Amino acid sequence: MPKPGYLFSATPTAFGAAAPALGSGRIDSEQPAPAKTRPQAVPRRAALDGVRVLDFGWNWAGPMAGQLLADMGAEVIRIETTLRPDNMRAFAHNAYFFCHNNRSKMSATFNIADPRGAELVRKLAEKCDIVMDNFAAGVMAKNGLGYEDLTRANPNIIVVSMSMAGQQGPKRDMRGFAAISSGYAGLDHKVGYREDQLATSFMNFGIGDTAQAIQGAIGALAALVHRQQTGRGQFVDLGQTASMCASLGEYLIDYQLNGRKPAIRGDQHPHYAPHGIYGTQGGRWLALAVRDQADWQALCGILGRDDWRRDETLASPAGRRQRAAEIDDVIRAWCQQADRDEAVARLCAAGLPAAPVLELAELDGHAAFAGRKLTLHHQGGTFEPCTIYATPWHFTATPAAMTRPTPAIGEHNDYVYGELLGLDPTVIRQLQEEKVLV
Repeated sequence: MPKPGYLFSATPTAFGAAAPALGSGRIDSEQPAPAKTRPQAVPRRAALDGVRVLDFGWNWAGPMAGQLLADMGAEVIRIETTLRPDNMRAFAHNAYFFCHNNRSKMSATFNIADPRGAELVRKLAEKCDIVMDNFAAGVMAKNGLGYEDLTRANPNIIVVSMSMAGQQGPKRDMRGFAAISSGYAGLDHKVGYREDQLATSFMNFGIGDTAQAIQGAIGALAALVHRQQTGRGQFVDLGQTASMCASLGEYLIDYQLNGRKPAIRGDQHPHYAPHGIYGTQGGRWLALAVRDQADWQALCGILGRDDWRRDETLASPAGRRQRAAEIDDVIRAWCQQADRDEAVARLCAAGLPAAPVLELAELDGHAAFAGRKLTLHHQGGTFEPCTIYATPWHFTATPAAMTRPTPAIGEHNDYVYGELLGLDPTVIRQLQEEKVLV
């Protein structure tokens, strides 16, 4: 059974017990249930106030992990170089993603390929709590910034490395990006249309990056808690292939225990039926699920199918799944004659789970995203409005917040070189001329 994608050097993850049997945690009916109280929000400092992070993030996964920590109040300093800018920063069509993943951060430039630049970064690490990167395995160590190098500078440092297949495993030399990891883990084989049972392959929305980023942030927080308890840091080795496998546990265990290879479900659901995406007027779509008999009865009423309502063979999801083609044809015919939003409203009014499949242009004005977006005013070195999504979790006492716009490259060099490293201005100018601080 796959564990989380990260390996902790000091506190390895372990299964504490088997999953509880169904109903084993039920409260005795004679005993009063514990009262549920709503936590009271007490405004205070940001959750990660006082935590300093060096962010060597590149492209998407690493920068997003740092952004999550920055929005929670950590001081996150991007380490960059003008000699080789981040791909996301370098190209205009990626500016949106760069702004999203680097807001609330600072930026300082160091040429770590020069030993003097790496030495200055090690000195900077003395004043930091966490160092994060998503380079290929061995890149940080090659530049004198591996875990052993950084612990000599700061024995209690937390280092989170987010490579493709981990720093230590048999595939440590693997190179790639999000679609490589999702394909390698087998997820792409699960995505496709059930009519022809062919996988669509090569998902293009970067789920490998976002999954690794969230696990990277959680791994950093877990190591931080451990350090608060013991005073000791540790190395967190997070392979993107492992983080993807962690999301496929159900299918891997089913194959091991039952010998079943996972079939492509398309829009189908293992328990709900019918369940799918249906086209409506004007080329728009809605999503619909039938969870139980009450939902089924409500849907039959909307479709005007009293015969189905009385048909005992359709009383169970299994029975409805056997006649899925017939049922889907009727639902499609009803949806194709309806306005999407009116159809969704009618389905929801009857108690059915239904939602519009939103077009990208609709997202900004939709109520589902109210309060979960931020407006940025720094894009590609110019000041232009840019709407980005907020941190996916909300805290009652310490809400995540964007504290500053996305930095220009090297925007905070004065603070990092002068205040944190204490370098003399003459030394700074000399190192800049020698392309060490660039």
